[in-house]
Amino acid sequence: MPERHHRPVPLPPDVVSAVGDLAAGTTSEAELLERLESALRLLPPAERNAVLTAHANDDGVAGVAAAYDLSHEDAEALTRSAVQLLRGALADAEPDAAPAYGTIARRPSAAKKRAD
Repeated sequence: MPERHHRPVPLPPDVVSAVGDLAAGTTSEAELLERLESALRLLPPAERNAVLTAHANDDGVAGVAAAYDLSHEDAEALTRSAVQLLRGALADAEPDAAPAYGTIARRPSAAKKRAD
């Protein structure tokens, strides 16, 4: 199947803000956009199309599956792969690690209780 060329799609502000913390003043919005667009250009075509369809077009994984005749699982894996590649390319632009929140301890299962 010949590759279809799509015109550039403007990225919504929430996609841009997910790349870095604009309020921190560490990276300008223009620089973030430039880096994001560069990272998108370097993605393999299938991953680039998937991430643009799912996130920039706001069609989600279902939109990727429909647009490229993929199963839901394959579309999800392709989209997740694209996001991971973008995160890797932009890792130094990400804000500091997210704060650690406490977790709720899990109750022991009934099977483990009986084994004791």
